[in-house]
Amino acid sequence: MSENAALLQIDIVDSTKLSEALGDEAMSALWTEHDRMARDLMREWRGREIDKSDGFLLMFSNVNDAANYALCYHRQLATLRPALLARAGLHLGPVVLRETPRGDVALGAKPLEIDGTAKPLVSRVMALAAGGQTLITRAAKESIDAAGRDTPSHGHWRMKGIEEPVHIYELAEAGNALLPPVDCEKAYCVVQSGGLWVPRREVANNLPAPRDPFIGRRRVLRRLTAELGGTNRLTSIVGTAGVGKTRLAIQWGRSCIGDFAGGVWFCDLSQVRSLDGIHFAVSRALDVPLGREPAHQLRDAIVGRGRCLVILDNFEQVVSHAAATLGTWLDAAPLSTFLVTTREVLSLPGETVFHLDPMEIGEAIELFAERASAIEQSVLATADNRRTVEQLVRLLDGLPLAIELAAARTRVVSPKALLMRMGERFKLLSSRGGRVDRQATLKAAFDWSWDLLTAIERTTLAQASVFIGGFRLEAVEALVLLPGGGDFWLPDVIHSLVDKSLIRHVSEDRFDLLESLREYAGDQLRAYGSEAVVEAERRHGSYFASQSFENAGLGTLAEVGNVVASCRRAVARSDPETSAPAVINAWELLQMRGPYVLGLELVQAVLQMELPPLARAKLLTIQGRALLMCGQGSGAREALVSALAGAKNTGDSALIGRTLAAVGELDVFEARMDDAKINYTHALEISRAIGHVALECATLNGLGIVNNNLGLLSEARVNFEAVLTVARRTGQLRWESAAVGNLGQVLAHVGLADEALAMFSLAVDTALRAGDRLWEGNMLCNLGLLLHERSDEVGASANLERALVISRELGYPRLESVVLCNLGLVRESRCEFDLAQEAYEAALAIARRRDDRRCEGQFLGYLGLLHARCGRYGIARICLHDGEQILRDVRDRISLAIVLCARAEAELANGDSVLATRSLEEADDIAAAAGIEATSELGASIRKVKGLFAVGATAANL
Repeated sequence: MSENAALLQIDIVDSTKLSEALGDEAMSALWTEHDRMARDLMREWRGREIDKSDGFLLMFSNVNDAANYALCYHRQLATLRPALLARAGLHLGPVVLRETPRGDVALGAKPLEIDGTAKPLVSRVMALAAGGQTLITRAAKESIDAAGRDTPSHGHWRMKGIEEPVHIYELAEAGNALLPPVDCEKAYCVVQSGGLWVPRREVANNLPAPRDPFIGRRRVLRRLTAELGGTNRLTSIVGTAGVGKTRLAIQWGRSCIGDFAGGVWFCDLSQVRSLDGIHFAVSRALDVPLGREPAHQLRDAIVGRGRCLVILDNFEQVVSHAAATLGTWLDAAPLSTFLVTTREVLSLPGETVFHLDPMEIGEAIELFAERASAIEQSVLATADNRRTVEQLVRLLDGLPLAIELAAARTRVVSPKALLMRMGERFKLLSSRGGRVDRQATLKAAFDWSWDLLTAIERTTLAQASVFIGGFRLEAVEALVLLPGGGDFWLPDVIHSLVDKSLIRHVSEDRFDLLESLREYAGDQLRAYGSEAVVEAERRHGSYFASQSFENAGLGTLAEVGNVVASCRRAVARSDPETSAPAVINAWELLQMRGPYVLGLELVQAVLQMELPPLARAKLLTIQGRALLMCGQGSGAREALVSALAGAKNTGDSALIGRTLAAVGELDVFEARMDDAKINYTHALEISRAIGHVALECATLNGLGIVNNNLGLLSEARVNFEAVLTVARRTGQLRWESAAVGNLGQVLAHVGLADEALAMFSLAVDTALRAGDRLWEGNMLCNLGLLLHERSDEVGASANLERALVISRELGYPRLESVVLCNLGLVRESRCEFDLAQEAYEAALAIARRRDDRRCEGQFLGYLGLLHARCGRYGIARICLHDGEQILRDVRDRISLAIVLCARAEAELANGDSVLATRSLEEADDIAAAAGIEATSELGASIRKVKGLFAVGATAANL
């Protein structure tokens, strides 16, 4: 009986080679894991197994189920160890089902056979696919819900045993489609020409044969196809030197030969400098002998080829002739398409500009590895090697030319050594194979662009090299000095350099240079003389020292490189007038995004200079906070005491308030809660007297933390709500994030878990909008703990791992220790006791190294309870006793109650019900006094211990 069905055939790539490498036993274990995964997916997506070899032939009644299966299957293969790759084919069509007699099934025959042309067709389609690729027929494509997916066409294919050409598409997650398939023994691509299907390989072209494999650029090729697939007839691939414009154009031309019956013609213009030169180069590419009227002859030749593609490579040095050549051909040949590679926009009517960016990091690593492996063994053999290559290709800006030149050096210089020598990149990045063209070295590639610039463009680009991490237009206007005597408007010069692919327009009001180009331009600036460098850096420093970053937002954070550089340069030239305000600005940014040790390094360098009293007091306050954030509390107090004395001597109210708030923060760290409250209250009064809203938010938040630690949750909530009101009224996003998150913590304490969860999520989003990684990390940590308490261990781990990365990038050991403790809780809940103990002990070591008594007490409580649950009652009792005493000393009531619950559970398990009862009763009293609900962490701990008592009483009565 015939019925319509979706057939999916999948096959593991290079399974025999892998089996030889792993050995029979390891391969058998891998096949077992693979088959289990594949069959579990069949249940999920309602598939039926028809046949099996190194993959499966599956049947589905719904083509969307088959499509979902294929995408999930590819994702799951990547999780196996080692990861596998599979090719897949999907077709929707009629099949005849034939059941096998039971007696034959008992002998090992398949229960069900399918017949019909659909079976060999899906096999042919699958065979065309590359590893990780799913190819589908038109019948399947028309029935698939394509939402969130790519289904690009790969043309028509003549397949052995199939009468008519089959239109092949690809099924891929959005943005992940691969390159078109290639002709093989049983299938080849065909195109219509004159009403007949002819092999695509027979379409006329003069594309250069590739010397090595084309790597990456999948998304870029799809974007280019989209640009040229509509009505666009002139597309310019525009990009900087070495970004891979030529290779991309050739690859795209090769992939779409079948779309141009009139041929694909590649014209190299790299040696051309005149209109006659263009005519000669194009005539040679088209194989057209020229006479007295070359312009007319070329026009007629292009028109006569009908639907053709003409690739004009390296047009930048003849842009002035674009209208006389391309403009004429566009008008005369409506069936022709033109693809131009150029470093400068042509500015022709009808031109579509396709900006080619450097390679994505994953593809850049792939390119380096492939080119290097042609010389040596794999450079990605270990995780450490991969990290080195990743750092290297980042420093190379993802430029294919630079990556290939660097990879060629691996014959004698390891990737790690290359990384260390990036200060000599223009010596390293040169060809050693006798190549003499402008791509033989990275410097030669940049020289080509430099030589095409005007004098004004050169001096602008050279001076712009002093910016680190980009610049805004007003900054470059303050920096760049143009020679007099000309009518120049700097925005026009910048616009011209953007059009010539030397400066990138990265956002609405921001520009930057690739690092390689910045170094090249810096060399050109030094060629003007040392005085030119010093003066450019001085103007740069003066501009950034004059800016205010007190209420820095996400956009302002992009200036951190410039601000840090302005400070370092000012210190190097012994310029305190610039370095002091520069380090103040640098700290405003670094306290939000880190690393804190960099802020400490800068401020300590500037403090070595002769400074006015007010500037010194400001810098001592920054030094104190930086020391505190880096975990050096004792040094922080010394700096802040000196800062406060200096602030009072100057009479600067704002500085006095900020310093008092910093001292209050240190008091909290050292568990001096009464002192903290006094200092925060004084700072709050000052902030309100002078109308300093950021300081008001900081002091109110500090008072809330003090009250929260003391278990005065109602008072803490009032403080945090006051912060939120002020922050929202005045647009202080950082403090809005802090207030929302801290309110969430109060809500979590009193057991309002749903409300707390919403608060933490909002706090993370707000921190992201503010660009504040400190609050982002804190709130992710809180969110992870709450998800753990709600038994969402997957969500908890994800958020805590993100927080851990942030804490280490910030260089903030306190946050790192808290995150590690929370990860210990997650691992303990999974019965991963060794990993949990490792996390607790790592957290405890950090707390002790920082002399963070409050965290030490908390961590000892969790570690002690883990030891008790593992039957190690002696060490458990020591940990719990020490943790309890520390938390009593620092007066953290809620944390103390949690440790008391842990101690009650441990003592009960160890048979001491008297001490267990005493500990539980005190914890219960603390919870009642603070208004703690049963659904909070403390409430849940109390409820659990009471349940253990009840179980014990029941057992005793039996």
